[in-house]
Amino acid sequence: MRNSDPFADLIRSIEENLQRGEEWVPPDDGGGGGEPRQPMSRPSRWWWLLIIPFLFLLLFNTIIGFLTDWSWYGSLGLDSILWTRIAASLGLFVAGFVLTWIFLFVNYWIARRVEPFGLVSTPVEQVSDATGIRVPVIAIVIFTLFSFIMGLNVAAEWPQLLLFLNQSNFGVMDPVFNRDASFYIFTLPILEIVRGWLQAVITVSLITVVVVSGIGWRGWRMRTGTLVHLGVLGA
Repeated sequence: MRNSDPFADLIRSIEENLQRGEEWVPPDDGGGGGEPRQPMSRPSRWWWLLIIPFLFLLLFNTIIGFLTDWSWYGSLGLDSILWTRIAASLGLFVAGFVLTWIFLFVNYWIARRVEPFGLVSTPVEQVSDATGIRVPVIAIVIFTLFSFIMGLNVAAEWPQLLLFLNQSNFGVMDPVFNRDASFYIFTLPILEIVRGWLQAVITVSLITVVVVSGIGWRGWRMRTGTLVHLGVLGA
């Protein structure tokens, strides 16, 4: 009878679970004497209904403000001004939300590819097991919430966007950099907004890579790919 290699069996078990898209569960070391591990029940999905009242309260003031402005601008025959403001604000929100979400998710995906077992035996995995929510779903929810907040922050800069799109030269040159003075009024604030956005998303991406790679929880050793990833983000 051929003796089985425990290490080979362990590797084979991990590969089979990864191919099926399941989480690997370590085997019971109790020699079969312990009780079998019971599958963890998933939490009720009804808690998602709590989000509806929250969204209503969040959007209530916005809706009331829009209806008030719409009525006032309409009475003056200046509807185009209102819709220009809304278009600029909505465009900035969509751009801020989408770009932030893509940036965060791409960095998360790269970190998971470089270190696929970085979250094993970490508090993140424990939270995932306790709630029955897979780690990618948790990450997507967090990225979506953060992207929503960033979208709102960027959308608030609509006046500066309209100034930038409708700028004109002042005819006064800066004696140091030889730029028209309008650059500091219309263009420079936009560049500062972009810089602030980049600082925020890069900081969150760095935190994401550190957490996903298991740095700190399982020691400070890391793969070369993780070092390169962190170096590119921190450059």
